[in-house]
Order: sequence, then structure tokens, then C-alpha cells
Amino acid sequence: MKFIAHRGNTEGPSDVENELDYMKHAYNMGHGVECDIQLFNNKLYFGHDKPQCLVDHKFIRNDDVFCHAKSVDVLSILINLGVNCFFHETDAVTLTSGGQIWCYPGVHPRNENAIWLDLQDKSLPDMRDGIYGICGDYISRFS
Repeated sequence: MKFIAHRGNTEGPSDVENELDYMKHAYNMGHGVECDIQLFNNKLYFGHDKPQCLVDHKFIRNDDVFCHAKSVDVLSILINLGVNCFFHETDAVTLTSGGQIWCYPGVHPRNENAIWLDLQDKSLPDMRDGIYGICGDYISRFS
């Protein structure tokens, strides 16, 4: 079972989420990391609502880094780079390029490839057998 830090968050939302050092810290703690990636002036940037800092290509190639493409164009670039990536908006689930089922918050299929999102309820991890991972802002509660 993987614990994935949403935008690098482990103890709740932060002003520095999606910044490289912040995400590396979560990764070095042994967590997977979900990061948002945008395209601006033909360069890839980390960032959810706007470009924040240039993408570190070495970092996004790490195991257990999940790149959330913020557009279809970014998804195409990330697939060509060979990183584990996905794109979604309000779909109940989407597949990552690595074959995981990335679930929309509140959608909890029982599948060994499913990644459940934004879980803050401490009781839900008791039901985590048989899934690939949990991604959220408070991931330290679960690990």
C-alpha cells in the first residue's frame, strides 16, 4: 500500500505545495508524490493554478511520482517523457500511464490498482486492503 502526498502535502495544505523541495521532502520521507504540471512558454512547470517552478525531469521520473497533467497537451508531453502521468477533470476515475486507477475524491473502488484521493477520515484506512494507494493532503495520518 502506497501513501501519496498530494502536491507534497503530508500535514495539510500548504502555501508551498507543488514546489520541488517540498515534494522532495515528502518523497524522501518514503511517500509517493502527486504533482501538478502545466505548460507555459513551451516549458513544463510545477503548479496547480499557475506555473510555479520549472519541472525537474529527474524528479518526475522517480518511482511513485504521479504527474497530474493540467491539460491534454501536457499529458502528451509527459507520456513521451515516459513518466507516470494522468489527466482528469471530474471523471469518476482515470487511468495513469502506469496502469493505476486514479479515483476522483469520494470514489473508492476495491481494486489492487486503485488510488483513492483526498481521504481525511481516519476510519477509512481500515478499509484499505486490496488497493494500490491513498493520496491526500494529510497522508501522515495514514502511514
